[in-house]
Amino acid sequence: MGTDTVTCQFGSKSKAFAEGLTFTVNKEDYHQFVEGYSFSLGTNGYATYSSQKDGLHGKSLHRVLLGLLLGDKREGDFIDRNKLNITRDNLRICIHQQNLCNRGLQSNNTSGLKGAYLDNKTGRWNSAIRINGKKYHL
Repeated sequence: MGTDTVTCQFGSKSKAFAEGLTFTVNKEDYHQFVEGYSFSLGTNGYATYSSQKDGLHGKSLHRVLLGLLLGDKREGDFIDRNKLNITRDNLRICIHQQNLCNRGLQSNNTSGLKGAYLDNKTGRWNSAIRINGKKYHL
């Protein structure tokens, strides 16, 4: 990470702290959103406020940084898919469909490629993508 970032620890009572995990934020964001707060690693893998201060308890740090309020349907996406790299250049606001485009391979993927699958009926490899709910075979 660059010199304009700060590596932060999770709260000392958290499992993430015991495992030695850290998260990274920009220096500018550290003073406003991190300093003086305690964080835990949520079950979803996000750095989450664990302190009761300012009513932020249970909120994900990346959503607070992006200004995504409770009930906002938009999502925060980690461009490099690393949920502990909470720097501004790694975050973007998007809708759910856009966020899904940044997923890795699914655990049941056998081809090693996104969109490629083996057709069990024909025994041939095919590829397809889904756009706006419609499937397109390539």
